[in-house]
Amino acid sequence: MSSSTPTATGVLASRPLPELLIFVLERHLTGTLVLEDPDGRKTALYMADGSVSKIKTGEAIGRLGELLVSMNTISESSLPLGLAAMADSDKRIGEALIGLDMLDEGTLDTCLGEQLGRKLAWCCRLHRQTAYGFYEGSDLLEDWGGPVNLPDPLALIWRSIRDSEDSPRLSQVLQRLAGHPLRLHTQSRSARFGFEAKYKAVIDVLRAKPMNLGQLADTGLLDRAGIARLAYVLAITRHLDTGSSAGLPIGVAEGASSRGASRTGSKTRKSAVARSIAPRGPASVRALNKDADKSMPPSSGEASALRKQLLAFGEKLESMSYYDVLEVLPKADARSIKRAYFRLAKVWHPDRLPKSLADLSAIASKVFSRIGEANQVLSDNARRAEYDQLMEEGTATESDKAAVQQRVRATAAYRLAGAALKKNDLARALEQAKTAHEIDPKPEHTALFAYLACQDLLGRQELGVESLLAMLKAAAKELPADVDVHLYLARMHKQHGKGSDARRAFAAVAKIDPKNVEAAREKRLFKMREDSGSGASSPRPSFMTKLFKKK
Repeated sequence: MSSSTPTATGVLASRPLPELLIFVLERHLTGTLVLEDPDGRKTALYMADGSVSKIKTGEAIGRLGELLVSMNTISESSLPLGLAAMADSDKRIGEALIGLDMLDEGTLDTCLGEQLGRKLAWCCRLHRQTAYGFYEGSDLLEDWGGPVNLPDPLALIWRSIRDSEDSPRLSQVLQRLAGHPLRLHTQSRSARFGFEAKYKAVIDVLRAKPMNLGQLADTGLLDRAGIARLAYVLAITRHLDTGSSAGLPIGVAEGASSRGASRTGSKTRKSAVARSIAPRGPASVRALNKDADKSMPPSSGEASALRKQLLAFGEKLESMSYYDVLEVLPKADARSIKRAYFRLAKVWHPDRLPKSLADLSAIASKVFSRIGEANQVLSDNARRAEYDQLMEEGTATESDKAAVQQRVRATAAYRLAGAALKKNDLARALEQAKTAHEIDPKPEHTALFAYLACQDLLGRQELGVESLLAMLKAAAKELPADVDVHLYLARMHKQHGKGSDARRAFAAVAKIDPKNVEAAREKRLFKMREDSGSGASSPRPSFMTKLFKKK
């Protein structure tokens, strides 16, 4: 029986998402949980027999192509080729990569499981006033993809708690546990949580001898925040023996279906992998297996000619316009640009070079990267118009032309850094921001680089926090109306305990953009602390200080 109206509603402040997942898991419920945050963004999680099977987030999280690269499943240079194949044949990214022999279905399913975990972790960081509604028996994500072999639901629950921020519910549970020795339930199956080694070490200690929170902290095996989260997940899943008669630990009484087995339902459906890679058009998945590139290796004469061509391409690359790189005329239409990109990408992809040209892989990577760069700019009408204008302004000399190319590259890197930051891919964001800053140290480029470098341990050690702050202050002075630059500065002040400076910087953000949610929230927090007499620069004491007292 499906439901067109929610059978349960509430807000995450009263029932955090991990506890909702446990409720659904314990009762083997099937249906869709819809979340709506205060900004009106909707997220949906489909549960089959109590296990989270599919998630559609309110913003793009863990895009499959980028995830495959970050997991080293495919090379970074392979992704543009897969995207081009997807666009050229109207297929999904998974199908395109499988068709190009760059991925197999088993590896894809593993990555889809990781994607599910990352999406769930994002869901657990939604605002506490996010509303939820559970639609029992309804699959509102029927056409959405997900893994065939689901991760263990207990492992997903643990991951969601491990990666989420502290919540009042965590505090309440720990307060009940404070001072009492923690005992594992005799029927606990802690291995199902997929705990990392440092957490397993604490579990082993508890198996040997019950301890309270303070004693566990004294072992030095784990920091207090980690112990708090570990105790919380064990408590709410009843894997701790608290002396109550609440029942067996969650997950112990379940059948094999909840332990990572393939998802099934009451009606026959396409496999999750099939849906995640299924073509949007009528063409068969197997059609790509007829790829003409699966020919015999080139002869020695062909390899020699390819070597000369690649060396020549690499030598003149810096002075070539994007049109020259793609071998198209400046008046070429979008379809011609796409075809040219796909053709050249298949020729110069580093993974497709003959073994006899392995010594030129670095040059091939550079060429392939520039081909992708050219395609990105020329396939975007606005960016192409901007590029054409810049090229017209810089046609006086070859050096002018090269300078324009560098400016365009810096702008492209800056945009990529911003996109990566939105996806919380800090390593990728820092790499691109550094490129933009080094090529063209405009204030906005410098500000983004300084902010990201300060989030990176090596960046802080190499450049120093004060130096990075100085770079940001200079950028903020040059760009008094740039919200992002002032927001980066405010966050850095707050991060490094400069309460008064942070307060002024957030006030500047609010003045530029009165609707900025983060600045408004910080202003309220500063006001609350001021009213309570703690002062803006005095950190609020953690509740863990009291909880971890030894009895």
